[in-house]
Amino acid sequence: MKLHELLDLYDLHDSSVSSVYCYPEQKKVVIDLILLNWRQLSYTNGEPKTISGKLIFTGVFNYTLQTEMPEVQFDDDEILTAKILPSPNQNTETIQMVLLAILFPEKKEEVKILQIEAEDVIWEVS
Repeated sequence: MKLHELLDLYDLHDSSVSSVYCYPEQKKVVIDLILLNWRQLSYTNGEPKTISGKLIFTGVFNYTLQTEMPEVQFDDDEILTAKILPSPNQNTETIQMVLLAILFPEKKEEVKILQIEAEDVIWEVS
């Protein structure tokens, strides 16, 4: 699906990013995600509150991560916002996710801005 379709179908707010893997030779980025199922329009009582899965971005042209602490890994970083930005290429879209990480033991908050320019994305339940 196209990146804008992902945001039309899924509410990513407050979901958790466990890890991000970049495979430049395959033009692929994989995000391990814990989706808050209860925030989805299709949710019904009795279903699991969360769903573990992967966002698999293919045809990736650009991947950037802005952070003041680049050595910090992803560890249940909370998605604050996710939106589509203008893309320089006609066949791609750019998604921007603003993440909040809490670093322990000092409980310092770190904001990360993740941008991925890609052709498509797949949501794959683990």
